[in-house]
Amino acid sequence: MPSQPSSPQSIIIAKEWDGLRFEYGQLREVGEFDFTMPQQAISVAFAPHEEVTWSVDGGSRQTTALPAGSVFLYGDRTFTWHQRQKESEYVNFMFDDAWLQQMAADNQIDLKATQTGTLAFDTRLIFSDPTILHVAQILRNEAKADGVASKMLVESLRNVLAVHLLRNYTDTRVSQPKSNQHLRMRSMSFK
Repeated sequence: MPSQPSSPQSIIIAKEWDGLRFEYGQLREVGEFDFTMPQQAISVAFAPHEEVTWSVDGGSRQTTALPAGSVFLYGDRTFTWHQRQKESEYVNFMFDDAWLQQMAADNQIDLKATQTGTLAFDTRLIFSDPTILHVAQILRNEAKADGVASKMLVESLRNVLAVHLLRNYTDTRVSQPKSNQHLRMRSMSFK
């Protein structure tokens, strides 16, 4: 996962767990810059900002507030940060495409593919999602502490996050196994 250059004032912790790449950062540099986020990444901004400037797909620059706990799903769009006026604390995570495709297939989830043939998350910017925020907070603490049973905890959180994203932020259709089809149709006929 691309990261901003680390300076003596910045803290960047990058971790890779089975199927999940993770980055935690505290960036103290402020001012103008151009930093493009990777597509299909998920970010959470922990520190609130009165003003940040950003653009999507090279379009016009937007200046908005950034509430603490804001979530970003970058999808297939090109999102670029241009300015911030104070320190930033964030996490970024990206799923391994092959791992996520296999998880979806194992759970009968048919996925919309991008032009490159990979999973496509929706693009959503500066929104609230308590599940993503909570997982991000726990992963941030885990990355900083590298605690006991780390692998088991991270795998559980990775699975929770993947299911949540697949259910809520992709074009998915869950296939009904044939054995359940009869039960579903029958229960519908009693309504």
